[in-house]
Parts: sequence; structure tokens; C-alpha cells
Amino acid sequence: MYMKKSHKNIDNILRARLTEVCDKALGTVEGVLWLTHVVDLDRIEKTFKVTCVFELESHKIAAKESGKAETFAKLIAQSLLKEGMKLGAPNDWITLDSEEQCLAQHNGNWAKRIGSVSYTHLRAHETVLD
Repeated sequence: MYMKKSHKNIDNILRARLTEVCDKALGTVEGVLWLTHVVDLDRIEKTFKVTCVFELESHKIAAKESGKAETFAKLIAQSLLKEGMKLGAPNDWITLDSEEQCLAQHNGNWAKRIGSVSYTHLRAHETVLD
């Protein structure tokens, strides 16, 4: 699949910023495993979505209740804003999910769960705890 040079540059920036935020979250938000994004690079503001994945549903709930999920979302938004990306309220484009729920509802198939995204793109900046 051919990607325009401008699109490739934008995608590289998105992946780099999201990876940085994910790395920070791994040390501060219990249960965070990885995050990913889907986007139509011709319509970023209308199509950009981030999915933050926790190991367990209980980790996701605890992060919401403690306010750490909101802090994590703000970190993502601030990181992208530094690149000039104004995406609106994070709750509109950031989703929290869990490996546990994906396994239960989609047999662990993230591409099916998130929608039309290639597996390569989905896992492009996955960060997994060792």
C-alpha cells in the first residue's frame, strides 16, 4: 500500500508521541499494556481514535476511579497538541479497553474489535511489559 510522504510523516509523529505517552503510563498506571490508534490521514480531526489497553477490566476500572485514566488521556492530548493537533475533548477520541474483554468478546482479535485497521498498523507501536 502506497502512503504519501506527508501522510507518512504525520503517521510517524503520531506513533512517536503515542509511544512516548505509553512508555510513561507503563510506570504510573497499573495494568496499562499498550495503546494504538486508527486514523484516516486525510481527515485526522474527524477520524482519529486512540485505544488504551489494560491487561484486566479491573485495572481499567481502577484507573477510571482513581483519576489516572483522565491523567493518561490528558498526557495523550497534550503530547499531540504540541504537534499542532487539536482534536477536541479526549473523551471523544480516546477509548479504554482491556485484553480481558477483547479475549472474551472477540477471541483476542484486536483488528476485529477495533474495526478496519491492518494488524500491522494496529501493533505498530504496541508496548508490552516483559
